[in-house]
Amino acid sequence: MLSIIILVAVILLDQLSKYFVVQYLKPVGSVTVIENILDLTYVENTGAAFGSFSENRVVFMTASVVIIAVLGFVMFKFRGQNKLFDVCLALIVGGGIGNMIDRIRLGYVVDFIDFCAFDFWKYIFNVADSAVVVGCILAIAYVLFDRRNKVLVQKSSGEDDVNE
Repeated sequence: MLSIIILVAVILLDQLSKYFVVQYLKPVGSVTVIENILDLTYVENTGAAFGSFSENRVVFMTASVVIIAVLGFVMFKFRGQNKLFDVCLALIVGGGIGNMIDRIRLGYVVDFIDFCAFDFWKYIFNVADSAVVVGCILAIAYVLFDRRNKVLVQKSSGEDDVNE
């Protein structure tokens, strides 16, 4: 149940924020929130992360749909076995769906969060992108640091854990 709440919350927060961005930010283009740190800047992203793959829209959208479907299936198939894993998948799938709604409805993704505190980083993103990144980081941490995963790897490779 938690994973469904998170998935729906990500989609709703993403779409609601984009609605307000289109209504109020698009006409002005950019607004400084915190000087030299955070701006809100309206951008229409026709590609994937950082505008990549914009010339291969059909291939990218097909791959995105397949990935969302596979992760969605895994999310529901293994729901409840590990709460952190449930949260990871809900964030990733919710973010993927949020951006896919834009791609289907508008032909591009609305991006608007512009951290300008780093001179080397000039990427503008949205709530859905943030959910996917946080979900991926949590999933990597889960795989790397969860003791149960290490026990499974050891058992599958034939190693014995002397501390068990």
